[in-house]
Amino acid sequence: MGADLKRTAAFAVLRSMNRNFLLKDELQYELSARGISSDSDVQTLRKLFRSVEAEEVQVDLLNLSTQCVEDLYECVVNKTLQMQALITQQKSELALLTPRFRTRLSHLRGRLLHLTELDRSASGIATSKYQQVRDRLHNIEIILAKMDVADRTGKETEEGDDTSNTTQEEVSAQDNSSPDETQERQDTGRVSNVTGRLMWRSVRWQVTPSEQGIKQVFTPHF
Repeated sequence: MGADLKRTAAFAVLRSMNRNFLLKDELQYELSARGISSDSDVQTLRKLFRSVEAEEVQVDLLNLSTQCVEDLYECVVNKTLQMQALITQQKSELALLTPRFRTRLSHLRGRLLHLTELDRSASGIATSKYQQVRDRLHNIEIILAKMDVADRTGKETEEGDDTSNTTQEEVSAQDNSSPDETQERQDTGRVSNVTGRLMWRSVRWQVTPSEQGIKQVFTPHF
């Protein structure tokens, strides 16, 4: 059961990455972790990644065991710091760059997970250092989540303003009456309402006995 959950999680991470947003060395890492070694151009690597995604090829840590754990760790740290710097420098364009950052965030989390599953005794990397990287990635995710909320709120506000303006324009376009005609309609409505209230209040019920029974007489008083 645990293996099935792990497999499902691995596929979820794989699908969360957009191959068009991964750099060449990141594509090479994802492929090499699945037993595919290639130094082709980016377009070819993306095609290979697409086939890996379609066939749901799993990561095999044996494919990474020949690489230096310290080097792999340093690469993850450097990429995390670079992404933090980019988010700070390009804050005004962050809403457009969010999909790219999310893909790279998934990629780095996957790499960090692979590192922690490798033989830790073969490296001098302390557990606390792994946690520091996790915390940095978590902070990046929080920033991206806030930007998503701000972006959605901004779009909803713009849509609301557009709807309000459209409604006002439609009302104005439909009402072609002159000022005198508009005032006359308003005055007529007020007079009708007042007259109706007066008539209702002034109706007097009279009961007059007659040979044919009881008869109701309505006597309006104005």
